[in-house]
Amino acid sequence: MLTDWYPTKANPIKGVFIKEQIEAIRELGYNCLIGYRNEDVQNTFPIYNEDLQIYECNYRKSKIPFLSVVKLFFSIWRMFRLINKNHNIDLIHTHTFTVAFPAAIISKIYGIKHIHTEHWSEILLNRLNKIDSLKYKFVLKNVNLVLPVSEGLKTSILFYNKNIKFKIIPNIIDDKFSPAKIISSQRCKILFVGNLIKSKGVLDLLEVSKNLLEEGLDFSLKIIGKGILKETCENYIKENKMDNNVFLIGQIPYSEIHKYFQECSFYCQPSYFETFGITYRQAISCGKPIVAYKLEAFGDDFDETNSLLSEIGNIKKLQENVKTMIKKYKQFNEEEIAEKAFLKYSKDMFKKNMSEVYNEVLS
Repeated sequence: MLTDWYPTKANPIKGVFIKEQIEAIRELGYNCLIGYRNEDVQNTFPIYNEDLQIYECNYRKSKIPFLSVVKLFFSIWRMFRLINKNHNIDLIHTHTFTVAFPAAIISKIYGIKHIHTEHWSEILLNRLNKIDSLKYKFVLKNVNLVLPVSEGLKTSILFYNKNIKFKIIPNIIDDKFSPAKIISSQRCKILFVGNLIKSKGVLDLLEVSKNLLEEGLDFSLKIIGKGILKETCENYIKENKMDNNVFLIGQIPYSEIHKYFQECSFYCQPSYFETFGITYRQAISCGKPIVAYKLEAFGDDFDETNSLLSEIGNIKKLQENVKTMIKKYKQFNEEEIAEKAFLKYSKDMFKKNMSEVYNEVLS
């Protein structure tokens, strides 16, 4: 397993969904070895990190793009050789585009099959430059199977190659994200979890919250996350005297996030785009309805039984939906919402899907 994202002590949330997938694959009985291009380390030659039980390396970027590509390839190649020397590799499974390109070359050189799981938002938004577009087309031409995590990503991938073989396999939602019997208060509790950046819609949510508080609605909003808009958010809350209703929690340990989902009345994250939208799925896994912009990544998972959706950027309609949800969130059936999510995003379903994929590719 080669990846650009993986949790570390410095950043315990980065790529946590990839770690969950690897753990599930190991439960199937596969000896899954991890090669991680860790941007936080200095070594260009691979080493084995005993604490994380992964092989890791980095590379020194060059001002000349072509040289950076070459350096990255040799960095990944050296790591692959070390892993292959100690273990007989039957399959290369990559996560993220950056490592997929060198892996595609390596798989051709060594005659090893290669599958690729795609998560990257730059693919979704078709924002690859000319060089990266050529590299990605090479990956898609030579990979045995592509596993986009959402319907939206699949559509974007087809822009680069209409003849690829693919299977959509969503990320796992950990079973700790499940309904919990919590004594509800009279006050509606809204939750947002995500980076404090423009594309996550946190400023849209703050504007909506200000307007609804001015209308006299009583609710609380907890915002979990960090990012470049933190100070902007703090100032907005203070200037509009929202301190008693809106709370910036900051980043919290991943192991604690499910409790906030279980305690909230509903989830609101008006993102402008998502490749998968894991927080929305975590919310419905806990039985909580959502308010959001309608994203292609949602597929057919969100409808009137578990959500109120509006067109992207339509703040007026978003405000109407938040107002409606504050008044009617208790009318949604938490058990039915959670059961529907479990059937699609449980670890057991992921293991079933991956077992079929590996059996097919390795046969």
